[in-house]
Amino acid sequence: FGDGELRVFKSTKSVTPLLSELRIGNFGHGFLLCEERNPPAYRPHQHGQIERLLGHDLMRQQKKLFEHWRQYKAGKLKWKEFQESVRPIEEEVRRLLLRGQFSRNKKLIGFCKGLNEGRAHLWTFTREIGIEPTNNTAERALRPAVIYRKLSFGTQTKSGSRYLERLLSVSETCRLQNRNVYEYLVQAMKAKFADQPAPSLLPATETSETVAA
Repeated sequence: FGDGELRVFKSTKSVTPLLSELRIGNFGHGFLLCEERNPPAYRPHQHGQIERLLGHDLMRQQKKLFEHWRQYKAGKLKWKEFQESVRPIEEEVRRLLLRGQFSRNKKLIGFCKGLNEGRAHLWTFTREIGIEPTNNTAERALRPAVIYRKLSFGTQTKSGSRYLERLLSVSETCRLQNRNVYEYLVQAMKAKFADQPAPSLLPATETSETVAA
């Protein structure tokens, strides 16, 4: 789970229990980053894969989409204007996916059917401010965990998984907040031995808002 300056890692066979935890947890906003083939949560923008199968028709829509996105990020389009400009593109992509779904190409049929069934997730970034249209953020956030798993062959016990989750959460969050990981761990250990709460990993703005509340 992540937002701008916070990452929480969780090792699990399924994201469904994690979604329940996030719903009841104290998370006002953020997004779920999954290293899974078909996560039921938000699926980052997959237009690159569609492009290779449907060709130039979809490439034209993709170029239009990213041009509008760049204009929005540059402040040339307001959020509502961006949403309006994307609607025709979304409808055209839906039409192209239907064309692929009912084609005679077996690869297209299965691929397009799956995307059509989950197309609401495909366009989450046009409805939720702060969500990117690519999975670059997810890949960057998960890279340390993936590299560690490949080098160490993962964990063998539940306690080992919990240990790794916490260390990855601390290291990645500290990196995003430009905080020293070692100093944070020292402070956390001192707090533990003094029977005090661990130092917060929440961004400074959220921490101040919590204190004020």
